[in-house]
Amino acid sequence: MSQPFVSMISFDLSENLRREVVRFVRIKHEIDDWAHYGKHRWAIPEGLIRETSSNPWDFVRTLIPFIGRSDSQGMSAWVPTELVIGDSHNWRFEHLNATDREHRREIVMHPDRAVYGDHAGAEYVLISGLGIVASHEGKNRVRFLAAMGEEFIPAFVTKCDYPAAERIRTYEIEFGDREEVWAILDDRYLHRLSAPGLVLPLLQAYGVRHSRSWPGEMPKPREVMGYMDTMQAQTSERLAHRPLDLEDVRREQLVEETGTDRVSVVFTEIATIHIDLRTMAYALGTIVVCILAIGLIPSLRASGIIGFLVGITCCQAIFVYMPVFKARRCDLFDWPQRRHHLRSRKLP
Repeated sequence: MSQPFVSMISFDLSENLRREVVRFVRIKHEIDDWAHYGKHRWAIPEGLIRETSSNPWDFVRTLIPFIGRSDSQGMSAWVPTELVIGDSHNWRFEHLNATDREHRREIVMHPDRAVYGDHAGAEYVLISGLGIVASHEGKNRVRFLAAMGEEFIPAFVTKCDYPAAERIRTYEIEFGDREEVWAILDDRYLHRLSAPGLVLPLLQAYGVRHSRSWPGEMPKPREVMGYMDTMQAQTSERLAHRPLDLEDVRREQLVEETGTDRVSVVFTEIATIHIDLRTMAYALGTIVVCILAIGLIPSLRASGIIGFLVGITCCQAIFVYMPVFKARRCDLFDWPQRRHHLRSRKLP
């Protein structure tokens, strides 16, 4: 049986950026060591363990701002071991004797491990531009192969695009004795860095500009912080996983300045009004019955009664989705609440 073609991924990284990526990967290893043995607690930035997951992809998405979705296409490739974030929670180098180590290395280093769907394959996500690789399947082998001295790992790799450095700016924000670092994408989307000591050097090595002065055209930091705290209290989703749209903050500012918070809405956006989905089902059923009756009974077609009923029913079905009502913003669903509300109202 012929072996699959496994290419070598080209990483066009500057020396400084590669050094920061290796440092980022090493911190993840130290977090794993702390979780497994209680080691290296001193080397882990304050609050990092509480804010992150051991899962490599969740770890990366929580800490690094503005990571998109991975591409559906992929390729078989040899990936530099030092750039891969793993999760050595299951088995480790020190768990195996010399014979088992060689046997395990022979298995995980075979080119077939880079074939998508292989029973013992590795599936990784490359964050293009940054050069960080997050493991999905084949997480435990990363530390093992590093300890075995292997410089590359065979894996099926999909790419995830990352915004160009010039589209991102980072800012130091102070609130009395409280200091934070915020990243802004396209002067609109904000991500609060939960571990700036770890992520900021990485972003700067990538080419992101850093400033200690908050731009005057942006909403004031205190207003942004207040909005974030309010949103985090209203929803169970952690704000760290998704960027904040500063346009939402500006709209809230406008509401406060003008003294009005009434907007045009449809029925389904008002939290205090519950639309029974059976109403829509009955309306749809009525329309279908009327259309069939028009085709089967010529006298009804001529009388116009059925047409009148169809018109009334269509108006009923469409009316609840027309933005012809006014409501206060505080009475509206936010999107997480609305999704939960609609999913919870199932037909019996």
